[in-house]
Amino acid sequence: MTSVVRSNKFLLTALVLSVVIGGMSFANLPPALPATGIQTINGVTFDFSDYGLADHEVLAFFNYLYTLVSSEYQGYGEWDGWNFREELHGLAHYVLAFMTYATSTLFETTPGYRTDYYRSFAYDLIKRMNTTEDEWGTNSVEYWEWTHPEYNYNTYYWPNATDPSGLYIGGFRGPANIMWTGHYTLMMTLYERNFHTGEMTDEITWFMDDWNNSLLTDGFGAPKDGGIWGVGLIPCEPYIVFAQCNSIPIFCTEMYDNLYGTNYRPMWDYGLNFINTVMQDQYGLFIDGYYVSRPTSTYYNPDRLPATIPGPQQDLYLR
Repeated sequence: MTSVVRSNKFLLTALVLSVVIGGMSFANLPPALPATGIQTINGVTFDFSDYGLADHEVLAFFNYLYTLVSSEYQGYGEWDGWNFREELHGLAHYVLAFMTYATSTLFETTPGYRTDYYRSFAYDLIKRMNTTEDEWGTNSVEYWEWTHPEYNYNTYYWPNATDPSGLYIGGFRGPANIMWTGHYTLMMTLYERNFHTGEMTDEITWFMDDWNNSLLTDGFGAPKDGGIWGVGLIPCEPYIVFAQCNSIPIFCTEMYDNLYGTNYRPMWDYGLNFINTVMQDQYGLFIDGYYVSRPTSTYYNPDRLPATIPGPQQDLYLR
């Protein structure tokens, strides 16, 4: 046998390589994952099957995102590495919001991810979301999402958009900017739910009261069915309401009530009924949007305007 091996260099080489490669492979097998059963640690019993596991690749990706988000690396209105495209400026705030929602699941399900390192990440996302034009100019979310020349919603009134004798609804922080205020408030509410610092509670409450005023009064404090716009919902741009955008503050309101023992949730009843009875097409599917006034910006599709306003946004495919 020995002579056969010596005379067959190919076989000898194959055997040596098998041993070497096999040894390298088994030596580099990943370590066993943490046990996912019931364990008692320091007198506290955990059922680890209830917790999602973040492996080293997920944590490495999180650490990379930390270098983009954290104020340790750049200011809140600085965006090196974010690669935002100019033509998509109005969508940047969604990146911040959904980054918060994804990482909040990590913080909420695993106590070990509620340290200052992770808390500061959530905090800095919120601060980036609230970058103002006064402080950061054209690098601010306020500019990209609200005051950009394509939008220019700062001067806006109800019911006549250009009549300053009406109710002013042109502010970045509301009342007619639910596509930002809803996400911003939910980001803060998740922060308080996970970290319980109390530092954002007053601001969250301010938005709850603002939504309550918009949904239940004429905007000046007098009770009105359907609120300012008569639909029980709040516009994204000042002239159109979307069911999906209002779903964010509705969820946020539920969470706020659970956290603080309040009862703001019924303020959405009129709007939920409006969604389920009016904002549907002939197939019973939810429509994209409902115009409450005629738009004045350039950022809308004129082919989707209804013949009569207020009215449902026209579908591009259903005629």
